[in-house]
Amino acid sequence: MHISRKLNLALWIVSLCLCSVFAQASDQALADKPVVKDKTEVTGYGFNWHADPDTVRCIKMTPVFVASFKACVHLAKDDSQTGTMKFQCDAGGDKSYLIAETLKQCQDAKDTMAANAP
Repeated sequence: MHISRKLNLALWIVSLCLCSVFAQASDQALADKPVVKDKTEVTGYGFNWHADPDTVRCIKMTPVFVASFKACVHLAKDDSQTGTMKFQCDAGGDKSYLIAETLKQCQDAKDTMAANAP
């Protein structure tokens, strides 16, 4: 059992490193996406995809919360694994939110990311 904990820790560290690499690549790819000029159009449900997908929750995007984002971009259907994410918003630091129209779409996307996590 002690070996299992060490293995889990090693896998967790590797997954954090991989997430960091993919996040940087994804953030660079966002430079080509259309920027949201009016943040009031950013609605729906989202989650911080830089967080642990097993513990992060989908939350409703309120106008006050969305106003705190540094920038948001529109996503096309082929920009996410599920094709249901409408926006990606940079909240600063290590927080970046993927936002879907419905709670179910958000939950499905989060579950897909969790299932595909290293």
